[in-house]
Amino acid sequence: SALQLTRPGALRGGEAGFMVRALVRQTEELAREVDFESIVKTDRLRRNTAWLLGAIGVAGLLYGLGSPASNALLRRAFLSATVEVPRKTRVAAFTGDLTIGRGDPVTLTATATGVIPKEGTLSVRYASGRNQDFTMEKNEGAPTYSRRLESVQESFTYVIRLNDGRSRVGRVNVVPRPTVARLEARQQFPAYTGLGEARRSLADLSLLSGSRLFLNVTANKAVQSGYLQLYGLTNRLPLKVSQGNPLELQGVLDIPATNLTGFSVHLTDTHGLQSRDEAVYRVDVLPDRVPVVKITHPERREELITRKARMLVAFEALDDFGIAAVRLRYRIDDGETKAIDLALDNRTDR
Repeated sequence: SALQLTRPGALRGGEAGFMVRALVRQTEELAREVDFESIVKTDRLRRNTAWLLGAIGVAGLLYGLGSPASNALLRRAFLSATVEVPRKTRVAAFTGDLTIGRGDPVTLTATATGVIPKEGTLSVRYASGRNQDFTMEKNEGAPTYSRRLESVQESFTYVIRLNDGRSRVGRVNVVPRPTVARLEARQQFPAYTGLGEARRSLADLSLLSGSRLFLNVTANKAVQSGYLQLYGLTNRLPLKVSQGNPLELQGVLDIPATNLTGFSVHLTDTHGLQSRDEAVYRVDVLPDRVPVVKITHPERREELITRKARMLVAFEALDDFGIAAVRLRYRIDDGETKAIDLALDNRTDR
């Protein structure tokens, strides 16, 4: 037939193609006079098409009336299983994931949309496997709910249920707060004392003014920053975190002449949690007292001698760190005051 011969590959090489084309033209001329609808009945097809179009229209109307729930159901059915199932009440927002210090309280909140219930439920599963439910009270004047958990000791996951709506799973990580595991102090005396450096006990920080106190802090966990709170003074002194070892920090405290009474170490870990209840280390600032001089000879305050006589003068000079120079100032009768620089040969350290 004309249909069979016009299919691709129906003719082989060398066969008469002009005869096929002539057959096709003749078939087309004969087909123009044929009423195919009298041969193939289309009434049933038309009815089915009308029913189909009507059903599509009704479905579209119902879809529009059911929006946005119908939209969510369609996306969940064909696109993503992560789309929430439409419910009368939806948990629009909640606290989410948190990191808190061990023993701290935590307040969990949620916001409802749709049908607003009088209360909600907080379901908690602790890391130890223990489960516990808590009632979440509705805040007055707002579709929000909250629950405060006191002195949390272990991590947990939780879900908030409001009517038939529920939140995704949230997590509260409980970690220890940063604290000082070890603190070492080293005093550098003023250069003029000639005493160099010495390790100091934190129980006895009696420090000479003008000294420098080098502090090495070891934390119980990785930290991102730290500082010294100075008591008696209003400023803070930043600590430097060691590169490559976030447990170690260093700081240098210049000892002033007055006002400083102590310091405490404050730390912040990589979660942003700050240390609490820091120990206060007392500092007693020792002033560099002036030398004490005592004339041992002559013993009397006044001495009578002849005009050209020579008088022996003896003295003792005491200082906490040594005598650098001595000058004798004297006056004869009502004359002017004169001075003599004395050599310190054969002197002692004090």
